[in-house]
Amino acid sequence: DRDVTGVQTCALPISRDPATAAAPAGVRPVHQPGGWVGIDVAEGQNGPEVWWVRPATGPAAPVELLSSGWEHEILADVDPGGAEILTLPHLTSTTMRVRSFPALGELRAIRPPEGCEWAFTACLAGDLIIAQLRGEGGDGVAIDRDGELRHLPLGEPEGQAALIAGPDGSFLVVGRTRIRQWQVPPSRWRQPALPFSG
Repeated sequence: DRDVTGVQTCALPISRDPATAAAPAGVRPVHQPGGWVGIDVAEGQNGPEVWWVRPATGPAAPVELLSSGWEHEILADVDPGGAEILTLPHLTSTTMRVRSFPALGELRAIRPPEGCEWAFTACLAGDLIIAQLRGEGGDGVAIDRDGELRHLPLGEPEGQAALIAGPDGSFLVVGRTRIRQWQVPPSRWRQPALPFSG
């Protein structure tokens, strides 16, 4: 749907089948502490823009607006405390980034494994980054703070799954027909990860 200004709205029909529903094209909000909502706009063929908005505290304006100032990165996740955000590359870059918030400075830059690209889904799960790879049969990786990557057989086709952080360092793999909770225990970092059984 488009409103009268030509800006795509983010409303979905409530009668839509939840099994086939998708996020509105080009708009994906990410809620953060402090009242901020990160909005990722235009993830299609155009370069995306990322903005944060929250109600203003003073009488000067109804909202406070913060622009990322970058193009070709999409907003993937935010840590529970709101101090770090995770961005994924879009079109011209291959680097996933962890950035500070609200300064948006780069804290870490992570390149994909040789011959791979990042898919458009990733999350911050405890001390790990969980990301799906393109063209790898839906497989993903867990990345620790030292940059070490570990293979995760996520089992969901790329573009048909979402990775969502859960409690206590766990994460959800949300596919078209199932939701599975996973955990990568730190004590078992060098062993294969398995779906969470808790």
